[in-house]
Amino acid sequence: MAKKVFSHLVLSIGLSVFVSCMSTNDAVVYEEPTPEANVFVEVLGGVKKAVASGSTVKLRSDFTIEDILIIPANVIFDLTNGKKLILGNGAILTVEGTLNVKGANNDSGIIIKVTSSTSRPATINGNGNIYLKSQGNLIRVNPSKKLIVSGNIILIGIQNNNTALALVGGELILEGNAVINGNKNPNGAGGGVYLGKFGEGSNGGVLILNENASITNNNAGIGGGVALTGANCSFIMNGGSITNNVTDSGGAGIRVAGSNSKFIKTGGKIIDNRVTAGETYGHSIAVIEWDPPYIIRKYCDRDISDNLSVTIAKNGKVIADISGEWLDGTHSPKK
Repeated sequence: MAKKVFSHLVLSIGLSVFVSCMSTNDAVVYEEPTPEANVFVEVLGGVKKAVASGSTVKLRSDFTIEDILIIPANVIFDLTNGKKLILGNGAILTVEGTLNVKGANNDSGIIIKVTSSTSRPATINGNGNIYLKSQGNLIRVNPSKKLIVSGNIILIGIQNNNTALALVGGELILEGNAVINGNKNPNGAGGGVYLGKFGEGSNGGVLILNENASITNNNAGIGGGVALTGANCSFIMNGGSITNNVTDSGGAGIRVAGSNSKFIKTGGKIIDNRVTAGETYGHSIAVIEWDPPYIIRKYCDRDISDNLSVTIAKNGKVIADISGEWLDGTHSPKK
């Protein structure tokens, strides 16, 4: 199968061709497409599948990546019209330009739809930016699905969101220099990533942070960077950083609250996160254990550097302490 890759060959597709192929419902004046946009339209299947105006390309129908799709530098791929980009088994989406995405608050509306299995995960990589342009999730990884985000990709949220940037019930791996950045979910759980359990019989979501990947500058009501809220969730931090995240209540960097969920840190840094209001505990990490009628809280306010390994295992009412850094009822000093 031929790979859907960007070529520097410039195809001669004039504006008149675009206009003649458009339906009467498309009562829009289109700017002359750039050569890069013209070629990208052809990669997507020609003017019946996509249309270009200047450097911006929009889908006219849903598109499934079966192998490789490259969004070239200097091209804006606009998915704010609700058309879906579907990542199948082994699919690779390379973003060198810009990808704009409409947010979604339910699975049927999600725009970047991950259908790849755990044995053949899809990958998003490149050196470009992916922007969330309206309220909702930018990425949703459902149970039994797996997505890898790598390279120098930056996923950028919005300041008035109502949910996390990434919602994970399957497996999400952030590696390379990938970044989840700038999402504000002031009234909910998880600014950057929300790990949950979706559906009976499914395991909880899994997040793995490798190399220099980071979750930074996010904000939420609880769990500014990462919130483990569903049962049986796992966050494994082998490297990277959780930095400059903010929350109003408990767990600015990471909040672990799901039954039997766990956080394991073998590398990386959790620094400069802060709780600003409400129950001001757990600038770096907060663990919430429900034991009615009591709530047991364990939290770490100090910055956690590369050389400190951490394991939090939740098994019923058992929580493993971290080298004396966990305290009940009072704060440990923040550096």
